[in-house]
Amino acid sequence: MTTERVMDIFIWGVALAVAVIPEALPAVVTISLALGVRRMVKRKALVRKLPAVETLGATNIICSDKTGTLTQDAMTIKKMYAGDTVYSVTGNGYTPEGKIFSGENEVTEMPDQLKQLLISGSLCNDTKLIKEDGEWTILGDPTEGAIVVVSEKAGIKNADLKKENPRLYEIPFSSDTKKMTTVNKMDDDLIVSSKGALEMLLEACKSIYTSTGIRDITDADVEEINKHYAAFASDALRVLTICGKRMQMDIDSFKIIAEEANEKESVRQDLMKIIETDLIFMVWLVCLIPLAKRLKLQSRYAIQQVSGQS
Repeated sequence: MTTERVMDIFIWGVALAVAVIPEALPAVVTISLALGVRRMVKRKALVRKLPAVETLGATNIICSDKTGTLTQDAMTIKKMYAGDTVYSVTGNGYTPEGKIFSGENEVTEMPDQLKQLLISGSLCNDTKLIKEDGEWTILGDPTEGAIVVVSEKAGIKNADLKKENPRLYEIPFSSDTKKMTTVNKMDDDLIVSSKGALEMLLEACKSIYTSTGIRDITDADVEEINKHYAAFASDALRVLTICGKRMQMDIDSFKIIAEEANEKESVRQDLMKIIETDLIFMVWLVCLIPLAKRLKLQSRYAIQQVSGQS
């Protein structure tokens, strides 16, 4: 076989391979995907890349994170654990309307441990509840907004509470510490309020607030706390821990130290240790992010809600 014959065979092979693919195929595929995008837009779904339409069409199961696009972008506190009691809360979204129940009985008079937890959660909070165009919404973080709303349901006016008990110092939340702590002046006392992840706060707690009062925390208490935490987390619920205490320090002396802490890192670290040690374990706030009301998927799709705690 000559070299010219081999070249002819090669050229014919390439020509046949090219001829197999229709010239208009890229245009047809693009138009088809564009029509798919158009149909998705009519269903209020924005697609950034055309191939994503084909991927979505082959989807059988959708796993949505609690803070994902399949939710209302609103946190709602559904359960509270305080004083050895689990409380349930009615109402959804940021509307401050709902009731608190202990079992099947409505709580009309707040137990002291539940009231203290809601006060601490409101003081250690930067979110505001407002009403715009007839609808309740928040300015700030959704989790903090849920705390504000449940406090309002319990009859605590957050704006008045913060005005009457001004904040003197704050240790902001960070991804490393996983907690936020504030110090407020309440009458002649310094009140520490801290909220965050259980694993970060439980180790700093020396006492626990039960239905019989405040006492030293025991290994049995820790075991019981972890048991309830695992039960809540397994239901894809976000669990927030709240702790607090009264500082044994003169208010004027604290203000001086707080000002110095803003200028010197060593003083700030020492002050943080004083504030965030020997805390009193108060409660859990268990939040749920409801699925979007308008979400409608065909029956062939299955939705699974997952969380970082699962």
